Amino acid sequence: MFKKINRIRVFSFFILFAIINLNISVRADNTKPIVAYAKVDKTEATIGDIINFQISLDYDKSIKLQIPDTKKYLSDFEVIKDNKSSPKNIDNRIVEEFSYSFQVKNIGSYTIQPIEIKYTVPTNLEAIYGKSGVVKTSKIFIDIKTVLKPEDKNKEIEDIKPLEKINVFDTNLVIFIVIIVIVAIIGLYFLIKKLRRPEKDLLAHELAYKQLDALKKSKLDNQEETKEFYFNLSEIVRRYLKNRFEISALEKTSQALNKEIQNNHEIDKNQKIFINSFLEKTDFYKFTDAISSPDSAYQLFDNAYNFVNETKKIPEPEKKN
Repeated sequence: MFKKINRIRVFSFFILFAIINLNISVRADNTKPIVAYAKVDKTEATIGDIINFQISLDYDKSIKLQIPDTKKYLSDFEVIKDNKSSPKNIDNRIVEEFSYSFQVKNIGSYTIQPIEIKYTVPTNLEAIYGKSGVVKTSKIFIDIKTVLKPEDKNKEIEDIKPLEKINVFDTNLVIFIVIIVIVAIIGLYFLIKKLRRPEKDLLAHELAYKQLDALKKSKLDNQEETKEFYFNLSEIVRRYLKNRFEISALEKTSQALNKEIQNNHEIDKNQKIFINSFLEKTDFYKFTDAISSPDSAYQLFDNAYNFVNETKKIPEPEKKN
């Protein structure tokens, strides 16, 4: 009897411990007036697949929000279902979720642009949260691919129609012209391929260098241009992490991404410290009205460039027999 009671107490203790830890993890970021996340359950799908899109809001109950019509951000998709959860009050903060299910009928690459949510901070809380502003969710990329339709599998292959005879005054001249055209097309193809390598064939660091070099030409004459600079810099580094380390960096929150990076053995300690600082700094300037100097922005740019340079992976050349 005594052993049974002890087991019940131990089990109850672990349940309580798990609930406390869960609450702590969920409420880990309550220092901001509002935190907004957007995610999809899949970033790659085929035509007709249902994709679930979710927006999560966590904000102080005293904050007033102006939530835009989210469906206008989903104009490229066919929304088949939408739902809003009941607001939950947890530790004087409101947690809400908006979910949408949609389909795509055309192949291609799609982007869900950052959703802008305006918020108003009461005067008595400005010392804690700062003035009213705008928070944005992360940009989300979705690739839609095609599949062979089942009804096409059993179709019979139709015979090719026979060639029609063409009466020409000089068969040898026609053959010569055809050969010249074919040689010219082949030569032009290889010339273009050599001069302009497609981005999909670029290595992870080559694509990052190309995008960073383009970003470096950006003007930072005002706050809006600086904020856009931080958005683009964050997206370039996240895409590099995805391509180089196969991390789903584009759709993850900074907290989830940093946790995955800490478990990556290809990234050393100093590089992990940099990424953690990089994510915090870019999120700060992306989602607040804080003003960054151009020097500070370019310094972070240089550090990101160095990170790519330190972690790039160049494949070994194939050995000749």
